[in-house]
Amino acid sequence: MPDDSNDTALTVRTELGRDFPELYGVDIYAAIDFISDSTPFGGTNDQDDSNTELVIGVRKNF
Repeated sequence: MPDDSNDTALTVRTELGRDFPELYGVDIYAAIDFISDSTPFGGTNDQDDSNTELVIGVRKNF
């Protein structure tokens, strides 16, 4: 999302993961991200918006 200097933002991430040591430390996870962007003193042209994303991934620590 575009960011303006006078905006305030709220970002929250919740993540749940499972490590599999038998697969050499591969980690599978799911996360939910919530991002809110608002302009406290904005005019009529400023649009406040928010975005929620579901992330599913695999990661490996070295």
